[in-house]
Amino acid sequence: KGKYLFFLDCDDLLPNIDSFYIYSKHINIVKYDFISSNLQEILAFNKITKDSFFNNKEEKELLGEDVFRSFLKVDIPVIACNKLISRNLLLSSNITFKEGVYHEDELFTFLLCFFSKRVLLIQDITYQYNRQNSNSITLNKTFKHFDDLISIISYKINFYTDNRLDFTTDEMFLKIVIRDIKYILNYSIINSSRKIWIRYYNILRSIYTNSFLMNIEKHFLFPANYAFYIHTLKTINIKYYIIILLKKYLKR
Repeated sequence: KGKYLFFLDCDDLLPNIDSFYIYSKHINIVKYDFISSNLQEILAFNKITKDSFFNNKEEKELLGEDVFRSFLKVDIPVIACNKLISRNLLLSSNITFKEGVYHEDELFTFLLCFFSKRVLLIQDITYQYNRQNSNSITLNKTFKHFDDLISIISYKINFYTDNRLDFTTDEMFLKIVIRDIKYILNYSIINSSRKIWIRYYNILRSIYTNSFLMNIEKHFLFPANYAFYIHTLKTINIKYYIIILLKKYLKR
């Protein structure tokens, strides 16, 4: 029933009790849609990173469309846990976490930044993100993780197409999409076999080529077999691969 929400994962920590005081001193002056802070990582053997994970270098207020532009420029991280968020904004814009979906932060923060009109980025470290849990779903990826991420990519493309700010944000949005596509295609479980890689490549290629993004940059023009060879050149010893190609050519 409060006015603001703060998400804390069960295996993460707050650096100290002042975290909420830091947020409250700002919202008592201005009613922000959300406040985003810096955070640290907890690594193996409980080692805590000295510097902030995302490193807001200065306190900065964002207004109107500049919020979404900053998200597209990756000035606002996709993680939801380092933010104090207006409950009213979530309800009025119908922003929720999709149940049973991995990578839910990707879509949640995308929509949060689109609908927010007044945001504050602060330098304070208010959250410690635990990366040492070997059972964490963020470390143990399954095919469902990537299937869900593909669904999110498709949703974001459709949403952005219907709600584009102007052409100046298209290039920034394209980079976000390409980053997510590369993340999927470069992951070890996807690289585990040629058949799996080509299947995911074809799914992503279809989503991309049937969207407005083809008007900006004509990626994914290669058929899957050619694309796999190009990808393999980047992931194994190139000299060894060239020798294999030469041997195949000399056998013709």
